[in-house]
Amino acid sequence: MAVLKKGAKGRDVEALQKALNKLGARPALDIDGDFGPKTEEAVRKFQKKAALKPDGQVGEMTQAAISFGGKLPEMTVMEYDSYMTAFLRIKALNAEDIASYVKIDAEIAKLSDTLAALAKRRDTLFKEAKSFWAEWERLGNAIIAKQTEFEKTLTKNPKAAERLVQDCVKLDKKFGKVLDGPAQKNIEKRRALSKGVRDALSTTTRVVNEHLAAIEKRKNG
Repeated sequence: MAVLKKGAKGRDVEALQKALNKLGARPALDIDGDFGPKTEEAVRKFQKKAALKPDGQVGEMTQAAISFGGKLPEMTVMEYDSYMTAFLRIKALNAEDIASYVKIDAEIAKLSDTLAALAKRRDTLFKEAKSFWAEWERLGNAIIAKQTEFEKTLTKNPKAAERLVQDCVKLDKKFGKVLDGPAQKNIEKRRALSKGVRDALSTTTRVVNEHLAAIEKRKNG
């Protein structure tokens, strides 16, 4: 639909006047199909109520708000495009951490059964971590998909857009739980395990410390 503004006439204007009356325009507008000063003022009042620019013209956003019956829904979940870029960097650093521990394995291969047990435990934790990263990535991509759909749907179907906002809120909570719950415990266990490995590697302290220092640098970098 073309932008409706002062001076416009026709059925679209009639439909606009009816909609504004239904939304409580005061004084009520005559349904005459003539976009005059009264219709323009009614549009401005509605735009202010709907948190839109009160220019008195009915463009795409104003028409969508009128159809919706008020202020359009807003996306309350942060933009995930840039966030996922940072996440993928973290994922890559995690892969580097795993590579460092593999090198440590070569140094501790000669050590006692205790160190072998610690290494086996560490491998289990990395497998668990891999599932956490996969779930985190899946949820992040799901949110991006819904946010993209939100942008396309907002003016065409605001109610559907509102449901997408609710979906994103739910996914966002799940996203946080992955990190704050089992993933965080996994990280804490890995750090505790690293300390146990350092204590046991009395004959390979230098090599182990080099790799652990590299892991720490990546964590803080």
